[in-house]
Amino acid sequence: MLDQVSDARMPRVTASQAAGSRRLSPWLRRLRNLGIVVTALIALYAIIGFFVVPSIARSQFESTLSRELGRQATLRKVEFNPFTLRARLSDFALANREATGTFASF
Repeated sequence: MLDQVSDARMPRVTASQAAGSRRLSPWLRRLRNLGIVVTALIALYAIIGFFVVPSIARSQFESTLSRELGRQATLRKVEFNPFTLRARLSDFALANREATGTFASF
């Protein structure tokens, strides 16, 4: 008997009303889509900064120094952090003009 009374007091919700309550309003949908786009752009920026920039920088650094100095320049590792804009160069070596040893390295 108590179940019948409580059921009578509860409002009936149709299927279309239930589906409508689960839908996002247009401004929430735009905000969600904007959040997804911003997150994707930050991820793309990080991927390019951490993986693509070091390899391009290393090849450009070596070729430019070798051409300008007339000696073979080698660089083992370049690390770049795109969020702090800091780069770290490791194991640089500059060969003698005769290519029979190392002129300078650090």
